[in-house]
Amino acid sequence: GYCEENDERLLVYEYMKNGALYDHLHPKGAGADADAASPVASSWKLRIKTMMDASQGIEYLHSYAVPPIIHRDIKLSNILLDGGWVAHASDFGLSLMGPPETEEAGSTQAQQQHLSMKAAGTVGYMDPEYHGLHHLTVKSDVYGFGVVMLE
Repeated sequence: GYCEENDERLLVYEYMKNGALYDHLHPKGAGADADAASPVASSWKLRIKTMMDASQGIEYLHSYAVPPIIHRDIKLSNILLDGGWVAHASDFGLSLMGPPETEEAGSTQAQQQHLSMKAAGTVGYMDPEYHGLHHLTVKSDVYGFGVVMLE
């Protein structure tokens, strides 16, 4: 939600009880005991569900938002988990509106549309084409999500 009072503007977000996915897969004081404390770390079924939730959120940004939204910083610490262990994308501070889709989504021309700009995001999750050539597409988010899945 959004709140504006006097000269103050606030964004209001839903509280995510279970925090960032990063904290469940890379707990402080990492060890066998720390891993067992998190249901995400100890259950492949929950890990797969979490990845499905996150991928559906990214799909919405890319395929159903008009114009498409490119997150630019998909990583474990930007995937938050609510009380029911449902994953939500967060931290849209670097996100941009993608190029308007003038062609069918699957067409070659639509897949080649990109924005040219200086790369921003977290190195290691950043698409090499975006990082090196400054060509940003929705595929850049897909690359970052692939890195998340490998973690």
